[in-house]
Amino acid sequence: MTSGMAAAFDLRGPTFRSELAADYKATRAAMPSDLAEQIPLVHEACEALGVQVLTFAGFEADDVIGTLAIRSAAEGRPVAIVTGDKDFFQLVNDSNRHQGVQSAR
Repeated sequence: MTSGMAAAFDLRGPTFRSELAADYKATRAAMPSDLAEQIPLVHEACEALGVQVLTFAGFEADDVIGTLAIRSAAEGRPVAIVTGDKDFFQLVNDSNRHQGVQSAR
């Protein structure tokens, strides 16, 4: 990806982290079914708006976002990460910025 915008999503199934630690996210509740049903619609909306949808088997969306942010910044491109996940603050620097969003819950 040379420029533009992308949206990363998790896929169902194990990731490299769950293969390293059997208890990884063992206490996390499953995604509510009414939310899971909306994911294909979000993918369609992204594609209709020209936003590339990124998914990679064995990797979480967080891993994809972090990798793209670091690589893009290394290439001198400005990066904006839009997420409610505060863990991404560790990637903020002169090239990468974080724009927080709040859940409607």
